[in-house]
Amino acid sequence: MTARRRRGPGLADRDTLDEALEAFKLASEAEADNRAAFVEDIEFARIGGEHQWTVGGVNWAAKRAGRPTLTINMLPQFQRQVMNDIRQNRPAIKVRPVDSGSDIKTADVFTGLIRNIEQQSHADTVWDTAADNAIAGGFGYATVTVEYSCDDTFDQDIRLKRVANPLTIYGDPYSTEADSSDWNNAFQTEIIDKATFAKRFPGADGVNWDDADHKLLEAPWHKGDEVMVALWWRREKVQRKILRLSDGTVIAEEDFVRKFEDGSSKQAVAQIAGITVVAERMAPSMKVTNTLMTGADVLERNPWPGRYIPIIPVYGEEVVLDGKRIFKSLIRDAKDAQCNFNFWRSAATELIALAPKAPWVGAVGQFDTDDGWDTANVENRSKLEYDPIPGAPPPQRQPFAGIPAGALNQAMLANDDIKASLGMYNASLGAKSNETSGRAIMARQREGDVATFHFADNLNRAIRHAGVIMLDLIPKVYSGQRMVRILGEDGKAQTVQIGPKPMGPPAQMQMAPPSMPGPQAQMQMPSQIGGM
Repeated sequence: MTARRRRGPGLADRDTLDEALEAFKLASEAEADNRAAFVEDIEFARIGGEHQWTVGGVNWAAKRAGRPTLTINMLPQFQRQVMNDIRQNRPAIKVRPVDSGSDIKTADVFTGLIRNIEQQSHADTVWDTAADNAIAGGFGYATVTVEYSCDDTFDQDIRLKRVANPLTIYGDPYSTEADSSDWNNAFQTEIIDKATFAKRFPGADGVNWDDADHKLLEAPWHKGDEVMVALWWRREKVQRKILRLSDGTVIAEEDFVRKFEDGSSKQAVAQIAGITVVAERMAPSMKVTNTLMTGADVLERNPWPGRYIPIIPVYGEEVVLDGKRIFKSLIRDAKDAQCNFNFWRSAATELIALAPKAPWVGAVGQFDTDDGWDTANVENRSKLEYDPIPGAPPPQRQPFAGIPAGALNQAMLANDDIKASLGMYNASLGAKSNETSGRAIMARQREGDVATFHFADNLNRAIRHAGVIMLDLIPKVYSGQRMVRILGEDGKAQTVQIGPKPMGPPAQMQMAPPSMPGPQAQMQMPSQIGGM
């Protein structure tokens, strides 16, 4: 995107910036605790080390300087177990007609087109990244974008994009839906340095970073040599005119008069077919726009063809307390048990390491002649000579004090606490148990899957909402007459012609050219998505 060259925000831009900054402040404050917990969970389980010895802001590893501080990280195996279960059972989007008036064949075309979008977008990576972040930190995201098919065409395609860093997304603080379908504000952010900003947005090379608008900005909008660029998504209610045509079709006026790439329109087709407008009324609808901005300048404004903000959250475990949504990772409740496990394993190691070597005990004077007694505990010697003392027995080695059973028992209990807090026991990780039949073994494994199934189910909800977003976008993005590739359930590709639903008698329907194999389908809007 190319930014417009600006010397300072105008009045309209100033109002937009003020509204955006206030919306961002509300979003960042509402998400502050969840974002801080996300960072702590990632550092604790994924990085480990001193992060598992820092409790309540105190680095206990530093306080134990010179003493063992082992980190035996037990948590990633549980995260991988849940994540890999999800990878082995991927949900699929299926479009279904909702009534007898809907076209089953068109619904199948929608489903096949969505499959092709997923394949071209590498959707498995998109959803794996979002689910992995939800499991590890409490939330992850995916986005839907519209981009040109290639550099030398006007045709556009829908694509899914992964969000590698969920902390770049700020959602609507007033949202209550599990799939973000009620989001009215959202921010996609990126922090870059000023040199990169000048290269990315050459039209904004007149920005004066020393003016009052930029100097008054606080972090994260402006800090040192870095500036935050945000794509602000806003959805608002609008009134749009809908038309009822003489053939019974109901259509929005803007869709009726919109011209396609080939210059045609539904209005022109209706006129040829003798179809007229018989009624009209105003109906409530949604308008989505995105604004590319810094904290002190508007770079671009663009309308979005869909009715939803195209950012899809994948949540971990959700808890609502006093109206505030808290998103928990898989391992959040197991962190104390992991710290306890590290402490007692370190304590056992320390006790064993500091235990005195088994000493030799004898009478005074029995060790004078042979110097080997001084190194008898650290060297293997074939013989040792002692000086006999009348009435005194030979030197005798004292027994080993033994492994500190109390410390090891505490470590084992801490290990069991980790499993209990996660609801995942040895059978869930593939360890042997008392079961002998395959059915019994699978039943035990399913117990662990049930305890963590809400992570997989939340991903299903997110994918379902992504399907709704794509279903809403397809008639608007794939407009005009166009040949597209769709995929069947067996992965077999077909080519179909899509375009606006023809009006008038069937004889006016356009057929696919003979050189383009595959069935023909005309796009119309089914109103239900399912089959998760």
